[in-house]
Amino acid sequence: MSLSEFITSAPLTPLLKSDGGIRPIAVGTIWRRIVSKVAMKGVGKNVAKYLNDFQFGVGISGGAEANLHSANRLLSQQHRDGFLAMLTVDFSNAFNMVD
Repeated sequence: MSLSEFITSAPLTPLLKSDGGIRPIAVGTIWRRIVSKVAMKGVGKNVAKYLNDFQFGVGISGGAEANLHSANRLLSQQHRDGFLAMLTVDFSNAFNMVD
C-alpha cells in the first residue's frame, strides 16, 4: 500500500439496513484528517480564490453550516404560489463504489 492509499483509505463498518441490506460506513483515520489540515494550510486561500462564489466549504469558516441554514430558512418560508422545489445533485455515490 502506498502512502497516498494509506492516507486516503478508511476502514468500513457494515450496518444493517431495515430491508436486510448492508450499508457500508467509512470512517477516515486521524492521519487523513491531519494530512488534509496541513495540506489546506498551504493551498486553502488559493483554492478559495479559485472557486470564489461557487462553493462554501473550502477556506470559509462555517461556510457549509451557513449554506445549510440558508436552505432550511428558504424551505421554511411561505411562498405565494404555495410550491417550492429544491434540487440537490450528488455527482458520486460512494455506496455504489464499494466492492
